[in-house]
Amino acid sequence: MEKFINFILFLILYFLSIPFRILPYKVAHKLGYFITVFFFKIIKKYKKIIYTNLQYAFPKREQEFYDKIYKENLKHIGKLLADTFLKTRMKEKWFRKKMIYDESSTLIEKEIENKLKNKEPVILISGHLGTWENLAQYLGYRFYPKTGIIYKSIKNPYVDRWFYKLRSITGAKLFRMEDSLSAIKFLQEGNLLAIAPDQNAGGAGIMIDFLNRPASTYKGPALIAYTSNSHVYFVAMLHEKNGKMRLIYEYIGRLTEETKKNKTKNELIEEWTRKWVHTLEKYVKLYPEQYFFVHQRWKTTPEIMKKFEEEKLKKRGIIKD
Repeated sequence: MEKFINFILFLILYFLSIPFRILPYKVAHKLGYFITVFFFKIIKKYKKIIYTNLQYAFPKREQEFYDKIYKENLKHIGKLLADTFLKTRMKEKWFRKKMIYDESSTLIEKEIENKLKNKEPVILISGHLGTWENLAQYLGYRFYPKTGIIYKSIKNPYVDRWFYKLRSITGAKLFRMEDSLSAIKFLQEGNLLAIAPDQNAGGAGIMIDFLNRPASTYKGPALIAYTSNSHVYFVAMLHEKNGKMRLIYEYIGRLTEETKKNKTKNELIEEWTRKWVHTLEKYVKLYPEQYFFVHQRWKTTPEIMKKFEEEKLKKRGIIKD
């Protein structure tokens, strides 16, 4: 029965994607917005989630501020919906028409290219800011054939296979989250690895303050940086007016052997996790309308995390029931 339901859901998504793949880009964004508004009217809890997250992230602001960001956020989610289904149209030529380059992003991309030519590993960390689906496609073309992307599998196997195929059309090498050893090996060969770890990590994470609340955060990016001695950059692709897009890059640093002498591994993992989270936070505050405030980034509270830790200790026999 589950297999049948998954297949029906896949068919619904596939046929929903057809108009997006046919319509002009800006019209596809408007269609995405219409569907988003309709969806939010039916399932009202998501409006409450966005307002709650905004009030924590930007405390003591006027109601007018929250209302404005909420409306802009719905438009942004509509664009994300369109972007999700437009991958077959996102060729290299398409990006050349849509991209707005400033001096900073151009210089950093050349800097990354030079590092890759010298076989220096590079990690690009992003989050749910801007259009991360378009960013993944862009990076596949921009740094081909040196791009690898870590992604989280979709529970529906039919949808997962479909999206795997779409995400692979740029020539980027895809690694599932559980296949981190292969990703590290690819990185250490002097390649680029893109990671978007901005999700609730549950009991597998560490608590890092993010937008005024502790959030369970994946240690993976910092651990990979520690293992591979990679250069680490933050990257995001923002929507601009008239269907254009703009890149943001910021160099976070490099975990060298010299750095490792002064602190323990765990201390460095926490420090570098905090670094990329706070970099993301800085840009979310600059562009709040383009952050995915609907997701449950703060679902694992410190109290829940404490229970996770207790369960781990019980399994190891360190503490008893």
